Amino acid sequence: MKKHYKLFIPFAALLILLASCGQTTLSSTPEKVGLSSDTLELASQKMQEYIDNGKLAGIATLVMKDGKVIHRERFGFANIEEQKPVEENSIFRIFSMTKPITAVALMTLYDEGKFELDDKLSRHIPEFTDVMVYNAETQSLEPQIEELTIRHLLTHTSGIVYGWGQSYVDSLYRVTGVGGWDSATIGDKVKIMAGLPLKFQPGTAWEYGLSIDVAGYLVEVLSGIPLDEYFKSKIFDPLHMDDTGFYVPEEKHDRFTEVYSLDEEGALKTGG
Repeated sequence: MKKHYKLFIPFAALLILLASCGQTTLSSTPEKVGLSSDTLELASQKMQEYIDNGKLAGIATLVMKDGKVIHRERFGFANIEEQKPVEENSIFRIFSMTKPITAVALMTLYDEGKFELDDKLSRHIPEFTDVMVYNAETQSLEPQIEELTIRHLLTHTSGIVYGWGQSYVDSLYRVTGVGGWDSATIGDKVKIMAGLPLKFQPGTAWEYGLSIDVAGYLVEVLSGIPLDEYFKSKIFDPLHMDDTGFYVPEEKHDRFTEVYSLDEEGALKTGG
């Protein structure tokens, strides 16, 4: 199930991030901005194919160029059981598309001169001082050869993982609950993570993981502002992303789409 979830949800989320930006009317045609109506039609056919084949429940797409909306369409259901269709103002969970938002937030602080990309992470988060690396061949811990940097975080080459794999380090993530969905703060999670070994030497491999969560905490450290408030003031409010945030207020619950994932047989089921 986890494999299917990773395959399909991020792709859908890339599209649906734009779907919660409110009502938008078409302001141009594809050809007027150098795009192709035929190509966009092929994209729409592919979206409908995902719905028809039961791979995704609902999709909303929007394409802009040069500030002009030249394509907007919706497919499938916000709630299959209720046969509630996706609407232009439907609100979706965007899952790992939170990562580029976090990276943008961090880079606004880079623009302000708060850090350099090759700064050692321990300079800003002291808990990462002297973090060890697990050597799978010798089954032992060893010092970092190249100390973990902010650049490593942003490129998923830090040795910080999710805990989904079968390695010793992955098992430690599961035992400590670092990747869980409890109510601990991002700072609490990062400090636990800093006490665990890295899965590989920083900069020597790539693995998708919790590096951007650490980057999110770094935003809080450098700005002195909680991450959700920083997102709102620096990104969402200036871009008029009025429906984007960590929580959906009660008055918008009727616009909130149900979440689905694929079961072992490849069929959609409620929940992640």
